[in-house]
Amino acid sequence: MKHTWLFFGMLAMIVLIACAPVATPTPDAMKKESPTADAMMNKATPTAEAMMKAPDQMFAAHFVDSAPMHNQAFALVPDKVLINFNFTLDETSSIAVTKDDKPVTLGKVMLSERKFSLSATLPKDAGDGSYVVKYKACWPDKSCHDGLFAFKVDSKMKGSYNDLTGKSQVTIRLKEVKFAPATLVVSNGTQVTWVNDDSVTHFINSDPHPSHNALSALNSLEIKKDESYSFTFAQPGEWAYHCSAHVPQNMVGRVIVLDDQKLTTMPTKALMEKPTPTVAASAMKKKEALDKLPVNLIAAHFVLSNPDHADILGKAPEKIHIEFNFNLHAASNIEVTKDGKPVTIKPAVGQFSIDAVIPSDASDGLYVVKYKACWPDRSCHEGQFAFRVDSKMGM
Repeated sequence: MKHTWLFFGMLAMIVLIACAPVATPTPDAMKKESPTADAMMNKATPTAEAMMKAPDQMFAAHFVDSAPMHNQAFALVPDKVLINFNFTLDETSSIAVTKDDKPVTLGKVMLSERKFSLSATLPKDAGDGSYVVKYKACWPDKSCHDGLFAFKVDSKMKGSYNDLTGKSQVTIRLKEVKFAPATLVVSNGTQVTWVNDDSVTHFINSDPHPSHNALSALNSLEIKKDESYSFTFAQPGEWAYHCSAHVPQNMVGRVIVLDDQKLTTMPTKALMEKPTPTVAASAMKKKEALDKLPVNLIAAHFVLSNPDHADILGKAPEKIHIEFNFNLHAASNIEVTKDGKPVTIKPAVGQFSIDAVIPSDASDGLYVVKYKACWPDRSCHEGQFAFRVDSKMGM
């Protein structure tokens, strides 16, 4: 009897196991184990939606802005990657770019003359995709900080731009705090004129904000109602610009310049040119003096200073002059020290510049200029530069 119950018990277990339902993998599990052809294609060629999902931006110390800016989209591959800082960069700084997770071969990584910008050219045929820029910003003390931003290129965007090729002159209206048209394609050599129909003042400034140096010649002074500003595009590519006074309102525009159908129109000068500061010392002496000077800090909208940072002068300048490409508020100011002691000055704030008269009996020493540039919205940015006066070195 005992063996009979044991037999039936084992038989019941076999039946239960045989009848148990077989686990069916979920669709998600199946995708993980064996990707579909569509999934593999999407991984190789990301959709527009996937391209928009860029990684979070990571800011290195002293980062100011970049061109392209994070999360921007272009119809053409930008001519270069440009990153601006407010501190002197070291030659060991670097840039690396990937497109859809694959390395992009860049041109030589370059520092600007004043060593506040880091750039590298992109290959024109790099093509559509999601680009990630990783950079290393290194300082003279050899310390380095990492940063990251991303942008995308989608050539289909070009189809939505206004085609105005073949025209020697094109007009864009500034109306209702917008550019009309905001996006256009022109031929190389076309003169574009912006006319302000609004009652408020506008600006035409090259990206990025606030450095405005991706196409540095494309920077106007203020454009009041019924006034205009003209610029002739003589460099192929896609150029992004904006109105500095209305960045929060997203007043932005794009101009694609084609190299074909080149016109005979000669390029006009930009309304605002950057004067070349007088340099009283040789390049060699200036380079040697750089390492011994306080850091040079660049405020937003800074254009130039005279004296320039690291200048060595045979005698004290009559005045200090600092220029900006944005309207200054009267709260702007300058402070000057010589060998750590205050210098009595007479500051004067103009529309686009700050000046300070230096005492006629100013003597040899290390001069440090600290300035505060304030805008009409009462926001202020600080900057600093330094120069030496050494009567023994002469002019």
